[in-house]
Amino acid sequence: MTPAQTRLLRFAESQWRKARKDAGRTATDADRHALYAKALGRDKSSKHFTNADLTKVLAALRAVYDPANFDAQMQAQNDPERRVEDLRNRTWDAICVIVQQPRGYNTLFDQRRVYLEGMSQRMFGAYFDKLTELQLGKLMGSAEAQARRIEAKARAAADAATEAADSNPF
Repeated sequence: MTPAQTRLLRFAESQWRKARKDAGRTATDADRHALYAKALGRDKSSKHFTNADLTKVLAALRAVYDPANFDAQMQAQNDPERRVEDLRNRTWDAICVIVQQPRGYNTLFDQRRVYLEGMSQRMFGAYFDKLTELQLGKLMGSAEAQARRIEAKARAAADAATEAADSNPF
């Protein structure tokens, strides 16, 4: 977890403890781990939470300290879809940097889609639309790394051209 995620979890835990104490219930570490086990299906240290684990635990904590806020509790169900959509969008943005010119008879959109599907097939042997969240993360990381290399190369070429133009007095 990132430091921001850890702070968010600790805040939610403090609100959960306060709500339990206000209700006259205990709020021990054993109680907290029992909540983790209920939310995740097994007890797990927060140091080893995935994003999905954190979302489930936060929803369980919110159900105790803010039971009237149904939207906060439903976020656990909607969050995985949002993460997957974000991964797909970020991957597509990187592909737009990588594939900037259409080749042959394909439109630029088609060329990008072919490149994306080819990358997905090479890395995972599956279509882009069928990738898991974990696979999408890996594909996105690879595409973004390649896009950064292309952008750095383009910046270097632009800097060299500007420098050459500035040094030529004619």
